Amino acid sequence: MRDLVYTCVFGNYDWVLPPIDCKHGVRHILITDPDGPAPEGWERRVVDPNVYGSAAAANRYWKMLGHRELSGFDRSLYIDANIRLLGDSTTFLDQALPEDAAIGLFRHPLRETIAAEANACVQANKVQDPTRLSAEIEGYRNIGFADDQGLSENTILARRLGAPGLDIAMQEWWNLYLSHAGRDQISLPVVRWRTGLKVHWIDWSFRDQNPWFAIYPHRKGREVNPRYALFEARSHDSFIYAALLRGWRGFRAVRRNLRALST
Repeated sequence: MRDLVYTCVFGNYDWVLPPIDCKHGVRHILITDPDGPAPEGWERRVVDPNVYGSAAAANRYWKMLGHRELSGFDRSLYIDANIRLLGDSTTFLDQALPEDAAIGLFRHPLRETIAAEANACVQANKVQDPTRLSAEIEGYRNIGFADDQGLSENTILARRLGAPGLDIAMQEWWNLYLSHAGRDQISLPVVRWRTGLKVHWIDWSFRDQNPWFAIYPHRKGREVNPRYALFEARSHDSFIYAALLRGWRGFRAVRRNLRALST
């Protein structure tokens, strides 16, 4: 079985750190821009995000259609760049992709419908044009979408390349991304419904402690100090980073308590 693990980062938005368990024969490929990182353990493939219109669009293209550019594999594992690969990816793919599944997905931890997701995106100011997003949701209702397909968190995607309907579904996902408000979590349930894509729902959360993945803050997140993001990402590498992270968290806890006492 030829397996691929890949991730994308543009504009140094995330730290990309070496996989902790690199099984022989599994390729790990980082898609990035000319000024992007070059971490150990990842093969670096440089692309120009401007070709796709923006860094966000470049990320989504490779997320959705990377299998067309990175050919010669039987299975792929896409991870967002703020996900640290801790364990053997082949054992995860064995679990995430039963023989009849084209794609393995994690359920969204907070919401179950695209309507709820759209409302959350608007409330969090994650869309530039809420009217366009509302029109997208209404358009899906008009074609008969009942919003009962479940909602996935697309931070991690396991795919069986060559599975019936997978390439068509991924192309439609990209087309909907380009045509609408640009929220991929909202359009994927519609794609699954329209194409009949065979899905395996993974019955645990990558956000909980597990042998394969750790999630850490974005390097350029709006509310997180970049050094804190680095300490959390590197806490799996050595006790020094783990101790620094514990110390930072302890300091923040003390500061919060002092603020509470002063009010």
